[in-house]
Amino acid sequence: MKQKNKIINQRKELFTDPELIILDMDGTIVIEPEFYRDIYSKSLYDTVFEERGETGVGMIDYYRANFDNNGQFALMALAIPFSKWADKLSKSDLSGITPRFDIVEKTRQLNSKKIVFTGSPKKLAFKILSRFGFNPEKDFDAIIGWEEPEIWPIKWNCSSFVFQSICHRFQANPSNAWAIGDNWKTDLEPAQAIGIKTIQIQRNSGTAEKYFEDFSSLLNNIERI
Repeated sequence: MKQKNKIINQRKELFTDPELIILDMDGTIVIEPEFYRDIYSKSLYDTVFEERGETGVGMIDYYRANFDNNGQFALMALAIPFSKWADKLSKSDLSGITPRFDIVEKTRQLNSKKIVFTGSPKKLAFKILSRFGFNPEKDFDAIIGWEEPEIWPIKWNCSSFVFQSICHRFQANPSNAWAIGDNWKTDLEPAQAIGIKTIQIQRNSGTAEKYFEDFSSLLNNIERI
């Protein structure tokens, strides 16, 4: 009976709206495999091929196979400025993103400060979230993504300090914050290291407190007490 009560209390603790939610975007809020394959993957391959030819393309495949599908890390290894890829991404056709007003409305109902922390260019994040159905400036307290003159997206550092800084900026205790994402190394592990509760979407590749098939399933299972 004590064990059962412990599980119930843990579940209530997790599903009470936290002070702060730090959300990944690509593959978490927006799950559009064809879009990301046609736009992100193609533009990455095109960028690397133009700069380093077939050898560079092989480096993308290496990072995809050995670094949790993070082919974009090849840019760092090949010393190709992220800005070159960002230029191609900024011209992307976003028609492949399906608006999801059901997810938008349920996200708006969360009584938490909501931060989008993405490795994508910030301007592109605004466009993608708008296409999805959000009003980025009103629906989120901040959107953190790559901006010039940054050399690389800060998310690629996999740093707990970044998550600590976000909590400090929004006056939230890490123990009363969630990090939600699909990539364990960049979205969740650095957050868990400072006591943030972690929820993994799509994958089960780390030690997150909870796993869900998609963001919609998570939203459908949130219970307020």
